[in-house]
Amino acid sequence: MYNYDPDNFDRSAFSCPCGCGFDTMDFRTKEIIDYLTRKYGVLPTIHSACRCNEHNKRVGGSKHSFHKKARALDFHFDGICNKRIYQDLDEEMKGYGGIGFYSWGIHMDTRKVIARWGHIT
Repeated sequence: MYNYDPDNFDRSAFSCPCGCGFDTMDFRTKEIIDYLTRKYGVLPTIHSACRCNEHNKRVGGSKHSFHKKARALDFHFDGICNKRIYQDLDEEMKGYGGIGFYSWGIHMDTRKVIARWGHIT
């Protein structure tokens, strides 16, 4: 996990944890996490961003995972309710994108179609 600061950009926040060197990020995905960071005034903790094929298999990721395309983030913000993050993302990503709600945080990706999952309480 890595605390991401858009004002002091460090590619390692998005790096595949296996050390393979895959550390890029889709511009729109980065733009959205930067927007949320500035909105909440809290640095997010990135759980997972880029994943190479091998690492994705090791962690049980989907065969078609957007993490493998550098278009997904798993994250949370300390002190910010996951329900609020989900709702803010849903508003920001009208008409596209994947948003998943989990007990540990949020999955967000920039797929071209709408996908929403998880139970919001």
